[in-house]
Amino acid sequence: MPKIPTFEAQQRITTQVPSVASQFQIPVEKAGSQFGAIAGALDAASEYYAREQAIKDKTEATKNYLELDLELDKIQKGAIQNIDPSQATETFQKQFNFLKNEKLSAIQNKAASKILEDKLNLEFVTRSAQVTKGSRDQLDLQYNNTWNNEYQLNMAKYTSTEDENEKNIYKSQMEQGITSRNFY
Repeated sequence: MPKIPTFEAQQRITTQVPSVASQFQIPVEKAGSQFGAIAGALDAASEYYAREQAIKDKTEATKNYLELDLELDKIQKGAIQNIDPSQATETFQKQFNFLKNEKLSAIQNKAASKILEDKLNLEFVTRSAQVTKGSRDQLDLQYNNTWNNEYQLNMAKYTSTEDENEKNIYKSQMEQGITSRNFY
């Protein structure tokens, strides 16, 4: 008698039908059914609420930025008064980061916090450059004032003395001051 072949299933039997994608697909809103109109309305509503939330986040971030801006102005003006540019910049950066971290940790809305952080990162670069430039300007101003005072003091001593040796000493000091000023 001939032997009948037997086959064993490799997968278990299910009640689910395999899915077959057809190449003809129509968007729901173009199908002409009620679902098409509802899907369009849902898209418009979700877009409206997404925009509304974005506006709320931006408003909260801007409000917090404006509160922080006054404090940043104060520390910037204070740092500019330092005549050592590297120390002024370092001091400003430490105070800026402290205020920034304090303000960001107080905000519970993470989207608004991210917007504020981005805004403050841009502000940090701008203000740091302004502090460095302002501090250098203060250094130049201090240098010029000191040099002018020294020159005027030597000029007063030169004109008030009658001794020729002292006049020569004061004259050489003034010339040396002019030379050193032009050198730097």
